[in-house]
Amino acid sequence: MNLKTLINELDLFLPSPYSAEEKMVFLNKTISELSRFGGKSEIYRINGNGQKLYPMPQGVEGENTEGVSVNGREYFYKKIYDEGDCFYTFQPDGFLLIEPAPKLGDEIEIYCRALLPFKAISYFESEEEFLNQEIMLDTEFKYLLLYGAMADMSLSMEDTAMSNNLREEFNLLKREALCGRYKKSGGYPKTKISRERR
Repeated sequence: MNLKTLINELDLFLPSPYSAEEKMVFLNKTISELSRFGGKSEIYRINGNGQKLYPMPQGVEGENTEGVSVNGREYFYKKIYDEGDCFYTFQPDGFLLIEPAPKLGDEIEIYCRALLPFKAISYFESEEEFLNQEIMLDTEFKYLLLYGAMADMSLSMEDTAMSNNLREEFNLLKREALCGRYKKSGGYPKTKISRERR
């Protein structure tokens, strides 16, 4: 799905005085809201170097990561009170800590949902290249992206009623998308009850 297609659909649904680059800014704002669940599944492969710390792939954060494996063995995400032998955690400044440290030449796979924002026109040599840039958004979330962008656009054009209606539709679609994601993964997240210390 490229930027030109999304801008054409925005023009169809909500004609506005904004340029293509301004519309991209509205799309990027919504992309940041969708980045946790809207991206297509990606697998990044890196080679072990005997160390515990590895930089995360560009644009991928802990909240986008679905799992880590070393030589095909799945590691679990370690929370504060979890115990176990093979685990990974996220460190400040975009690093992944893997324990035990992968050996030299081990294949590390990071499973994630990558959803990077569109780049500004200044990154490209032509407007055509700018408009043809792709986004790794699952097609089922296309209208969610459009509704979010249109809600912000109509608010900036001082049409509060339309913005509220579009934002309400966006929130409904987002709820349905999250429910669908939990059903696909086999269940809803579990809530842990923490005991208060006295």
